[in-house]
Amino acid sequence: MKDTFDITLKEALLTCVKDENELNKIFSILVIPSNPANEPFVAREERELLKIAVEAKKKGIGSVSKQLLSHLNSFAWVPVDYNGTPWTLDDFKNRLNEMTSSNPEKKLKQLDENYKKIALQQQAIRKKYKIPAQVWQDCATAQKCMILMDMKKEVYTTSHYHVQFLMKEIARRLNLTLTQVNYLSQDEMSEALLKPASRKKYNSTLLDNSTLLDKRYKKSAYINIGHHFYYFDEKTEAKVRSYLEKMPESETELKGICGNPGKVKGKARVIHNTGEFPKFKNGDILVTSFTTPEFVVVMKKAAAIVTDMGSVTSHSSIVARELNIPCVVGTKFATKLIKDGNMIEVDADNGAVKIIKKKVFV
Repeated sequence: MKDTFDITLKEALLTCVKDENELNKIFSILVIPSNPANEPFVAREERELLKIAVEAKKKGIGSVSKQLLSHLNSFAWVPVDYNGTPWTLDDFKNRLNEMTSSNPEKKLKQLDENYKKIALQQQAIRKKYKIPAQVWQDCATAQKCMILMDMKKEVYTTSHYHVQFLMKEIARRLNLTLTQVNYLSQDEMSEALLKPASRKKYNSTLLDNSTLLDKRYKKSAYINIGHHFYYFDEKTEAKVRSYLEKMPESETELKGICGNPGKVKGKARVIHNTGEFPKFKNGDILVTSFTTPEFVVVMKKAAAIVTDMGSVTSHSSIVARELNIPCVVGTKFATKLIKDGNMIEVDADNGAVKIIKKKVFV
């Protein structure tokens, strides 16, 4: 899909816009869904929590206990992704307290205004560059594709959330951690659970050797054949990894997707998890694999955002547009190439990130 957007649709738009640099600035705007009814699930969750915050601010936190519990049941899965940790009631309470201490009514209004702003920008671009009806329809189709991508991510994430309950029970029965169980193959899991007679032999080769599962967690590769998957040995895994994870030709430049236009220079802070938030300072550039709502606290301090994964409808792009800061998503290698403290330039207009100085600045 990214190739279609970057090549086919851009080529069609370039016949109208003429200037490629100008096209890069407006492209992400044209493919963003502008109807709030189609907002991504991370934005939908925030909107619903803001509604609760409005009521809590008027009547007190205690008056929204039932609504907060219902919100937990509806959205605990959001940060799970593949193997993340679900939100707890305390997580929502903390976010609710932060929202009520500010202006949740204003924030809700801004969410709606952002969609209206995008729709107006899109119409202004169409008028300015006299975009033909067919090309304009292609932009609308691209927006629908973005909506479908978000719907797919929602299905995946909710599925991963619900399957965790099963995996935790399997982990309990096999005396393994949840992470270790996640790196058992289906056949290995079935043999351990369904064939008690071979348990002793099986345990000696795998279950009692949890080091092997820990190694798989740190570095492994597998192949799917039908409904089964098989782990490669270390030698084959290394070959596969060297082919799939080729670093970019340049050691100082990265290309991605414009999540929100803008250009800024600053100090990179590479954040891998929420535990690293304290090191983030006002004006730093956030560099991370992807963001979830917990990241908003540091995103509000950021001069720009750079991620390995994501699209124009990802959480990073949505929040960047709300904060009006440059954002480049989908760079693939940002957290590997950029070191904590590097001075970098984020040229979101062109979906580019450049390391200016490799010296690490504390």
